[in-house]
Amino acid sequence: MSYEDLEEHNIFLPEEHWDELDLSSSVNQPLLLFTIILGLVSCALMVIGGGDALTWIGAGLFFVFLYSFTWVSNAGIENQNETVDKVMEKDR
Repeated sequence: MSYEDLEEHNIFLPEEHWDELDLSSSVNQPLLLFTIILGLVSCALMVIGGGDALTWIGAGLFFVFLYSFTWVSNAGIENQNETVDKVMEKDR
């Protein structure tokens, strides 16, 4: 899709509100760092395990990592959506 198509479907915030929002990430940075470390540790355990118990512990931790990464990312998106909604409510 082109910029014009997206603008036509009101995907973008109106230009008069562009300077009202902070451009920093709304994702919980410490929790995201912990999640990434968990993913790295789980991969290391799977490699070190060599098919034994550590491999399965690493695999289990990897599923925890996938869930937590999805949860943290979605929480950041929801926070950003709430912020945009507040800005748009002010305009009405």
